[in-house]
Amino acid sequence: MVICNTRGNQDKEREYLDTLERNLFDGLIVGSAFLSDEYYMNIEKPIISLDRIIPGIPLVTSDHHQGGILAGELFLEKGCKKVMCFSDPTRMELASADSARALIDVMEKHNREVIIESFQWEEVVNYQLCMKRTRTLLDQYPDVDGIMALDLCAAAFLKTEKNKKILAYDGTYATDFNYHSIDSIVQDAKKVAKESVNMLIKLINDQPLKKREVLVPVKYKKGDTL
Repeated sequence: MVICNTRGNQDKEREYLDTLERNLFDGLIVGSAFLSDEYYMNIEKPIISLDRIIPGIPLVTSDHHQGGILAGELFLEKGCKKVMCFSDPTRMELASADSARALIDVMEKHNREVIIESFQWEEVVNYQLCMKRTRTLLDQYPDVDGIMALDLCAAAFLKTEKNKKILAYDGTYATDFNYHSIDSIVQDAKKVAKESVNMLIKLINDQPLKKREVLVPVKYKKGDTL
């Protein structure tokens, strides 16, 4: 097994796919894909996607629609009227964007507002840049009373702002960095890994798949920030 990280670099992504086509790998599990659908569709090798929806390629991912509904219900329960979310609902090619679409649906049914914002990749992986971005957003939206963000970004908001309801989305160890544990929608990473590996092995062995899309349930972990 080889673990690869492209860091969003399409040239590196292309190199790994070329390596797969040269039979140096038996199969590939793709976390984030940046090349075109057509590039992947032209590769006749076992590939599983964890987020990007690519025609013809099996998908194993968290049930993000369930996660968005759960988040919306939690914000409503806590009386939030204006929530900031960091998942783009217009990204129809990403399964993870279902969380934002479901959150918006739940909140708008109760006449609540959802603000969509984003972090750049370098801000997500660099805590100092993340902190700077959170301060800018809090100045821009002082009346926001709820925030749903990826774990590291949620931790940065907690460090900056103590009076807003904060919900992390992922539920990794980063939610316990601070002296307050962050309420989280937790993805079952072990289950996603097991399902994706089992599916990839079947593809490698030319065995039929019962399903070409597997959605793994998420759960809520209570913390101190809602």
